[in-house]
Amino acid sequence: MARFDPPAVPKPAFWPELVLPRPPDDAAWLALTIRMEAGAERWEGKLAVAYVIVGRARRTKASIVDTVLKAWQFSAWNTEEPTRKLLDTIPPELWAECYFAGLAALGGFLPDPSRGASHYLNPVATAKARRAKGWSPYPDWATDPADKERLDERRITAWIDNHVFMAVD
Repeated sequence: MARFDPPAVPKPAFWPELVLPRPPDDAAWLALTIRMEAGAERWEGKLAVAYVIVGRARRTKASIVDTVLKAWQFSAWNTEEPTRKLLDTIPPELWAECYFAGLAALGGFLPDPSRGASHYLNPVATAKARRAKGWSPYPDWATDPADKERLDERRITAWIDNHVFMAVD
């Protein structure tokens, strides 16, 4: 069988920048996650969430996107999570704040308000969702070994607005 070589077609000078959008980079994935996880929190809360994500990515030697999309790690990306609808419209000021929080954590430009936390949760929302499924109120990593109904206070590094930050690793 004869080989068929298609005719040479010159690649347009504008290819691909003006034809295909660039995929989001780590900073954008970080900002999107901050928006969904802590968009209603104060600046310190957004920055603390950013530091947890960046720290976890560095400890596992994974990219930010692999870290935030890993199953059951950041609830905003879970399939049934309604907070993803918040990505349809992000006010410019909120996007800027989330993006800058991510950049600050990526570069270590500001002190970490989570004080080195590896995990965080909203205890009220978590307990409500887990109890609705018939589970204990908190995940195992957050519970007091002596009382599964309570948070392990020894692991708490910060409490910022609605989130409790914990050193678990």
